[in-house]
Amino acid sequence: MRKSEEVCVKKNFVFPVHALMVLIVSIAFLSVAFSITAYAETKENQEVSKAVVDESSIWSYYKGLQKPPRKWHTFDFDDSSWGKGQAGFGYGRNNITTHLGDMTGSYDAIYARTEFTINDIYAVTGMTLSVICDGPYTAYINGIEIMRNDARGNSLRAEKLNVGGFVHELFPGKNVLCVQCRNDEIISKDFFFKPVLNVLEYQGGRAQ
Repeated sequence: MRKSEEVCVKKNFVFPVHALMVLIVSIAFLSVAFSITAYAETKENQEVSKAVVDESSIWSYYKGLQKPPRKWHTFDFDDSSWGKGQAGFGYGRNNITTHLGDMTGSYDAIYARTEFTINDIYAVTGMTLSVICDGPYTAYINGIEIMRNDARGNSLRAEKLNVGGFVHELFPGKNVLCVQCRNDEIISKDFFFKPVLNVLEYQGGRAQ
């Protein structure tokens, strides 16, 4: 074959049709596989809200007949001598779980502690705190103040408050939520106190 004819053959080369089809199918297959994998990872790693302190949680509580021990809100405090009960605490209403029949006229505050567990602190991306309290309250996690509300005469409808800025205060395993709740006045005809703590977690493991 002459050199000119060789050049002509190279210029007129046609890509085989069957090879082109194989390439197209392969690209389509890889695209579908990637989409399925991405969807599965997104579904697996979606955030979910989980109540770590709810209405069934057992609290240790101290009646405010006198000031509580100075370190009552800290992680290592021994509350074994305190009373035990479920929220809501109170008197004078129908939805009371732990009755405080001696509160009116005697004391206007209750100090409560409960433990909760975080299995993987690196999977936690946020927290919300809901507190129903007739008067001012202060909340702590592991001894760190996370919320303070000085208002009196609060509503019985709890609002979820974002306390996600304190996620870094969580420990792996055992944690302690402490709340001080005051009545709006010591001679009030009723009182109600119920806190709930939720965390946001990635289902599929650690947050990115």
